Amino acid sequence: KRVSGAAAVLAVAAALALCGPAAYAAPAAAGDAQAEAAQADAVQPEPSQPESAQADGAQAEAARPDGAAAVSLSYSAHVSNIGWMGAVAGGGVAGTTGRAPLEALRLVLSDASTGEPLGADAISVEAHVSNVGWQAAVGNGGTAGTTGQSRAVEALRVRLSADLSARYTVWYRVHSAEFGWLDWACDGADAGWRATAAPSRP
Repeated sequence: KRVSGAAAVLAVAAALALCGPAAYAAPAAAGDAQAEAAQADAVQPEPSQPESAQADGAQAEAARPDGAAAVSLSYSAHVSNIGWMGAVAGGGVAGTTGRAPLEALRLVLSDASTGEPLGADAISVEAHVSNVGWQAAVGNGGTAGTTGQSRAVEALRVRLSADLSARYTVWYRVHSAEFGWLDWACDGADAGWRATAAPSRP
């Protein structure tokens, strides 16, 4: 299915990783089938024993920078003819695969110890929307995309604040109606049909 000459996004997966050598390799590729949603897991590091938060094949380097609080990333999708779906984390799938287009997305970055959302500038999300184009970025907990307008999201960009990006890398990928799961993107790169003329499969 194509929307306004571009492939609609059906689902999104995202994960956090600590900056460092391991953070610059994309999370493990997932299959095209919808993965089981993960619980909202904090990125909580043991310097010598990194763990992974997995769902849909995503890997999150489990380590805490010295003196810094662990943070957790959760996200939820608004899907055509369904509405808002439950929040997922750790590479879990928000939205559907092979069903209805994703119309909006909310990302929430929180303090893992208290569950309190970080400031509005902690993370930003831009959505490329059918028949609209790129929208202005929204901050932590904001809605990227539209609701009630039957406009599909076609691509996404996600960025951390300058402070957080010095410690973490944010990875994200989309499931396209035309191409299935596309490659992982990170730190503000385009994820979606408009990111490349010939999307590559994992």
